[in-house]
Amino acid sequence: MTSSLPKGLQICRAYSNYARALIAEHTGKGPTVKSRPEIPLNMRGEIATAVRQVLEAWDHKVLLNYSFDDILDTLEPARSNKDEILREKFKGPWAGASGQTRLIDTPCIFIDKLGRIVATYLPGCFSRRRSKQILEAVKQTSEYPSSIIRIQKSESWRDERSSYANPSKCLISPGLANLSICWFQQGHGPLNSIPQVSASLCPTRVNQGGEDLLMQLTEINGLIGAMLAIIHPDLFDYQLQILERLSTGGVEVGNLQQMQELFECWSTPFNGVAIIANRETALHRDLKGGRGLLDIIATFGEYGNGHFEVPLLGSRFIYSPGTCIALPGYAFEHGASKTDGERVCLASFIRPNVGEAVLGEYSEIPLPEMGDLFRYHGMELPEVVDGNIWH
Repeated sequence: MTSSLPKGLQICRAYSNYARALIAEHTGKGPTVKSRPEIPLNMRGEIATAVRQVLEAWDHKVLLNYSFDDILDTLEPARSNKDEILREKFKGPWAGASGQTRLIDTPCIFIDKLGRIVATYLPGCFSRRRSKQILEAVKQTSEYPSSIIRIQKSESWRDERSSYANPSKCLISPGLANLSICWFQQGHGPLNSIPQVSASLCPTRVNQGGEDLLMQLTEINGLIGAMLAIIHPDLFDYQLQILERLSTGGVEVGNLQQMQELFECWSTPFNGVAIIANRETALHRDLKGGRGLLDIIATFGEYGNGHFEVPLLGSRFIYSPGTCIALPGYAFEHGASKTDGERVCLASFIRPNVGEAVLGEYSEIPLPEMGDLFRYHGMELPEVVDGNIWH
């Protein structure tokens, strides 16, 4: 591992390099991957499983009849009914003008008409052991006297109590928490403030469990980071550059010492992760993210009958424990159904204004084109791309 980096970012870099090496070995672009003693054996197995799911997804391609730019252009005017307009205009790839929704359970990628991969669906990406570990970690955190995992009191739809499971019937208290190594408080930005660690990780707020939870998420955050490294390599490298600069203390931030201490277990290229426990999530778009920046949403627990819906893809995805979905949450409306058991979701996100504060300006990395991504990993380009993911 690179000794000049804090331990968390060393883990992030090591996992991503291993994942990329496995892809290169598979394609013949690189040599046989040797043992990596710096990565625990169980994590090497989990990274290999995730890589296999990505490779399977790349073999199942769904072609959209619109471009990602078409969506952004439709979002540009100031309208109150943007989502209704989007759903009416972009009905997904399946046959029929009515915009039929199809149930998807096969790993796949969605490609716009310009060849850009706009979404990746990876069921079975994470192991049952990992799912149980995440469930137990969040359960322990929810039992802290002033736990960060709670239903907030606000007017936001995210805090609507009817969307959460009945607390008396749950092992894990329903709730929502955000962990961020660096972000701006609500209503602030580079012009009027400096970024800081989220309050959920503040050591002066005792008995809330944020730091303990972050340490228990070190491995899964590193694994999710490795997923970004292979499905969007340029964005991964750009984000890691930002975090590496933050970790050196070369940027004005609030409570630098605390931030540097937390970097010892911050193992993801994303600058934030939302923990969502036992909640149905209504269709929504994430308006604080970049227009084309990927979010990665991972689900864990012990439940059945979970579904994740993305109307503009014309798809309802099987959303079982261990599933991973990557998409630009700003542009694609998405939501998750109720389940018949305990569910915890980890939603990893990027805030462009943090990159702006660190670099002076933040240039969004475009979504990867299929050709560029395949060439990066040494894959052969298919001659024909169509909407049939079962051939």
